[in-house]
Amino acid sequence: MSDKSQRMGRRAVEAAVFGQWDAFAGDHPRLAAILDQELLVEHAENRLLDDPAYEEAMAHAAAVGRVTTELGGIVERFVRRFFAEIVK
Repeated sequence: MSDKSQRMGRRAVEAAVFGQWDAFAGDHPRLAAILDQELLVEHAENRLLDDPAYEEAMAHAAAVGRVTTELGGIVERFVRRFFAEIVK
């Protein structure tokens, strides 16, 4: 994956984590107090690299030079599941 693609992917993951953080923190304040958002972004980003749909969406996003709706949707759904796994 190119540096540009990695930055696009990172921005998409950051947007998803930070965008869902307030709701997560509201539901789980004690857990949110001890979690580091940047580490969550890094961990989610690393886990997404194993997802074939993410790889395909990243290739498309890189081809058009921007984060696409498809990529954003994949990342948003992943982060929702990721947060749900944390509280299990």
